[in-house]
Amino acid sequence: MPNLFTPGFGHAPHFFVGRDAMLTDVRTALHSGPRDDRITSVVLGPRGSGKTVTLGMIEDAAERDGWVVFALDASTAGIGDRISDMILWGQEQYEDYPDVSGRSQRTAVSSRLGPRLASVQREVVREVRHDWSLRRQLTVLGSHAAQRGTGVLLSLDEMHGAQRDEMRRLAADLQHITKREELPVAFIGAGLSDMKHTVLRDKKLTFFHRGGKFDMPPLTVADVMRCLKRTVSDAGGAIETSAMRSLAEATGPLPYRMQLLGYHAWLIADAPLSPIDDHAASEAIRETDRVMSDRVFRPTWHDLSAPEQTFLHAVAHLGGTAEPLRIAQRTGMPKSQLADIEHRLVNVGCVNVRPDGSVEFGAVMNAEVVLEAAAREARYDPGDAGAAISRAGRRLAPRCHYLMPRVNARCIRRKGHPGPHRSA
Repeated sequence: MPNLFTPGFGHAPHFFVGRDAMLTDVRTALHSGPRDDRITSVVLGPRGSGKTVTLGMIEDAAERDGWVVFALDASTAGIGDRISDMILWGQEQYEDYPDVSGRSQRTAVSSRLGPRLASVQREVVREVRHDWSLRRQLTVLGSHAAQRGTGVLLSLDEMHGAQRDEMRRLAADLQHITKREELPVAFIGAGLSDMKHTVLRDKKLTFFHRGGKFDMPPLTVADVMRCLKRTVSDAGGAIETSAMRSLAEATGPLPYRMQLLGYHAWLIADAPLSPIDDHAASEAIRETDRVMSDRVFRPTWHDLSAPEQTFLHAVAHLGGTAEPLRIAQRTGMPKSQLADIEHRLVNVGCVNVRPDGSVEFGAVMNAEVVLEAAAREARYDPGDAGAAISRAGRRLAPRCHYLMPRVNARCIRRKGHPGPHRSA
């Protein structure tokens, strides 16, 4: 049997957990009609939180409801042109589809038998007159959908990478179509949580400010255990209870990390020939930490601003968990700036604020990557920064991080400690 775990960004999991309530909320928002601001919504989360997969499930659900769906990403320029290209492509694919090209056409309809059912293929031959604007194309599509009781969905992944002027143009078009014309043209974007401080603060993008905002919910230990058990079982394998709990407790809030852990545990155990045991779980955690550093932590580090990196340097040098006052003393930054940086780093998943107010590393960053970056910088510092980094590294011992639901915190004692867990 194949390994059913899918540790790739954007790959649909074999068994979907922890997102049902949010999916229901988003679908309800998009179907609420043009007068509801949530017909334009944004899904936010850190790397590995499942935004792209969730976006795909929303698109699939809309198509099943009879909507016309245009799915694209903002990783490169030309969003409006790509939407127009997809609209024109749709004319060649769908029989019941309005002409939005501004071109004359003649239609030849022919029947052909596919492997399972008869289908109708429409060949459209156009003589170009002129090009319509994207707004006019979407208006015609929206009117067509309204007459049939359906809608049009534009989905935009990697929204945080979009060029600002293109997003302003798209926002102006959507506002005209949904608010003035009241046509069922919905928009769902997905991007990093840092958009709360960038795109969603742009004064010329107030249309997106007023829309719905959905934060990707963190996975729970129960979610992860259900997914591990179901995925392993469906692939014909077995997993020991203690190993399953170890993997679940090591997952944290990110579905991507869960898939990595399951994937490596399956390989290391040589499943399904052998069950996934404690040894396989332990080695899977080690390998997953390495992969997360390469694919998540380091890319996230390079996306941070210099003040944000300085903040994380302070947390790492203070042992991986630090009180705000000590961070302020080490960085020398004003308290207002530090409070704003902390808020941004919490949003992107780099740090968590514990119940006692201290700051610790979050799901998408760890102290080792920060100290590694500091060591590279220290090579060019004639002072004693290198020695300070070395001392900080020695003080940074692996922590237990066992989740204690009653206090909503994780154990701060060293990994493998005797006795009970402790949060402070």
